[in-house]
Amino acid sequence: MPIYVSKTHYVIDVNGIELGEGYNNVSMMIPPKTSKTVPIIFDIKTQKLKDWWVFELAEMKFSFETHMLE
Repeated sequence: MPIYVSKTHYVIDVNGIELGEGYNNVSMMIPPKTSKTVPIIFDIKTQKLKDWWVFELAEMKFSFETHMLE
């Protein structure tokens, strides 16, 4: 039985910070016993990258301090 793909929904979540979310209208059929790559274009909220980077730096500092104490 073929698989029909008509729309995909994506959420880009990195460590609890949502960097993107949206839908792609992709229309394709994947025949039985085969595989296909489904093209998806992501819309990344670049203004959220700052929030993510600050979070990553804070986590790295905490992790470093924790290892130094052990």
